[in-house]
Amino acid sequence: MWLLAIAAILNLTLWWLAYQNRVSERIVTTLIASMVGALTTSVAVIVFSRPPSVSEEFVTSLPVSVDNHTLRLVSVLSLDEESHRSVHLFKRANESIAALQTTNASLFLMPYDEFGMTLFHHVLQRAVLEGMAYTFFASWRMERLDTAAGEMSSPKSDPTGDSTIIRAEDFSKYLRGNQFADLQLSLGALHELVLPPRTKVATKPPSEGPASTSTIRLDNPFCRVEIEISSRGAGTGLGSFARFGQPGEWRPAVDIHGPSTMYSFEPVSGRLGLVFYRMSVTASFSALLSGHPEMPAYKTWANELLASLREEWDDQLIMKKAIERIRDEQILGGSPAH
Repeated sequence: MWLLAIAAILNLTLWWLAYQNRVSERIVTTLIASMVGALTTSVAVIVFSRPPSVSEEFVTSLPVSVDNHTLRLVSVLSLDEESHRSVHLFKRANESIAALQTTNASLFLMPYDEFGMTLFHHVLQRAVLEGMAYTFFASWRMERLDTAAGEMSSPKSDPTGDSTIIRAEDFSKYLRGNQFADLQLSLGALHELVLPPRTKVATKPPSEGPASTSTIRLDNPFCRVEIEISSRGAGTGLGSFARFGQPGEWRPAVDIHGPSTMYSFEPVSGRLGLVFYRMSVTASFSALLSGHPEMPAYKTWANELLASLREEWDDQLIMKKAIERIRDEQILGGSPAH
């Protein structure tokens, strides 16, 4: 950044000298050449000092069931131990799906879309935004948080008071066009999302058709993070998920010992399938602010965001961690590892 400041001062000085000596052709020619050189240097500083962008691309798939046009999300508990999307994000999702079916039945009757690839694309975009709030609910600067349990439990403990805060009740404003904009997927109180200062959130809902795409974009003066989700098809059965145990679905069951609603894991009644999506996440950084003292904090935030999305949604990573955990449990329990 200081190089740009020096270049700007030199350019202003040269312009002033050129004006003061505008009668001398030799001086003006020399100064113009010098100014061109200074301008070239400034452009080079901007171009070559730009921090490299970071990106992740992976496939995520959702196990689902279909029974006479009734679509539901399915869970595989062995995988959910690695990715908390069932407990945190999808435990009450089927209730929201059922509520939507009463108001927009067309999403459940698409002839080319037996397993609801379009419907669950809307679910996934909403789930990604809700999931981000579980990671960045107290601060966007994770390194500044007091890791004591008492401090972490409060979503109001953000140590950077100038953060951008998206309140839970305002999520629908940022999901216009998404069929689940007003339908919460997660169980319990929804966390607010804490983002860097002056961050603008913009989304594009899933487009129509089998090759639909959607985006979530986070923009601030230091960086831009763009999350693009694209449909990649659907298939019958659970594929590689089948090795991780019997699937089921969360159904509400009234607790006879209290007023709260409990959830039980029940067998699946419909035909099983998988819907596939590719998630591409790219973080790019401002060249003009590459040397700003706050830039490292924004790089850390972007990398933490990308890492959290992978841990929550990358099929390969989730299955790898599940296999390693199961193998460790077998070794510790004295059972032969497969």
